[in-house]
Amino acid sequence: MRLYTFIMILSVLVIGCESNSNVSDVSNYDQNYDLSISPTKWYNGHSGTVTVTYDIPWSDNPLVEMAVSEIEKRNLTMDFELVTQPFSQDYLRKFVVEMATILPKRGIHVFGHGHTHINHDEVSFDEAYNSFKTCYDLMTQWGLNPKAYAYPGGRGKLPSTQLANKLAGFICARGAVNDSKLAYMCVEDEMIPENWYYLQAVNVGTDNPIQIENHSEMEPILESTINKRAWVILMYHSIGNDKGYSYYPTAEFLKDLDFIKDNDLWCGNMDQVALYIYERSNFEYNLEFESSDNSEVHYEITISDNLDNKIYDQELTLELGLKKFQEFESLSFYLNDSLVCQKIIDKEFTLVNLIPDENTYSLILKKK
Repeated sequence: MRLYTFIMILSVLVIGCESNSNVSDVSNYDQNYDLSISPTKWYNGHSGTVTVTYDIPWSDNPLVEMAVSEIEKRNLTMDFELVTQPFSQDYLRKFVVEMATILPKRGIHVFGHGHTHINHDEVSFDEAYNSFKTCYDLMTQWGLNPKAYAYPGGRGKLPSTQLANKLAGFICARGAVNDSKLAYMCVEDEMIPENWYYLQAVNVGTDNPIQIENHSEMEPILESTINKRAWVILMYHSIGNDKGYSYYPTAEFLKDLDFIKDNDLWCGNMDQVALYIYERSNFEYNLEFESSDNSEVHYEITISDNLDNKIYDQELTLELGLKKFQEFESLSFYLNDSLVCQKIIDKEFTLVNLIPDENTYSLILKKK
């Protein structure tokens, strides 16, 4: 009897250590139906992740609206740059309002790009910080909820520049690479980027041989992103504008979007992907068995990341594993008696999307 009790306690401790979870009571262990919970690497269980960034400001240019419409048509996402000094002028404030209220509903976010479009590696630490901080503060004041940044010209290579950006309040910053083979982040079992304040990006355009000039060159990059289970950021400039910097033909852009839509890729805004990775890396849960009868099994589950909920508000995809799934029909999450999500159970693993904001849910497994 003592040996049996020792083995049961040891089993629970091992399970708790491996899953970063807490099974509440040894006596209830058999009631947990071998239920496991863990976040998927990418949102909705996709194999790879791509972020489409457009390094121009939002405007009423028909070509800009065309790009947004094509993104929206495919239910994808895209990010615009924002250099804050020009938009401090009254005649451009209508675009700020649109960025804050209309664009997010269309899948469009904006990333900080400095208060002025300067090489932040060439100025002093204080000057770089002031540019980043002014940009961050104005974006906050304008209701743009700043999180992500991109260095003008990819010039944020100095550790001091990156530190200034971090201290200003941004949670990540995009740079650039000349070799697209170096642009893959979070490859295979790597779960976080090597450097949050110099995220690599693929340079797209037709001005320079190092750039990706068409979809034939882009498709292998996107395929490799899937195969490597990686994250890649694409950096476009002048889509459809053959007079602009780093022109990229509209037809090639649409082929890129179609490939993203039709394949196993999460197209996430840069800030969304960053939030997802931070939350995934800090994910914890506590599972407590409540009751069971002939029709249902009840648990209480608290899902946490121990991060600031005012900033980290991205849904996390959780994979619920249930070895005895054949015994159940559905699962439901309730918060304060309100249904949050409900899923049919037809295989061992079921995906649900929840924000890990330290809420305690009622989890109900309905038996067949």
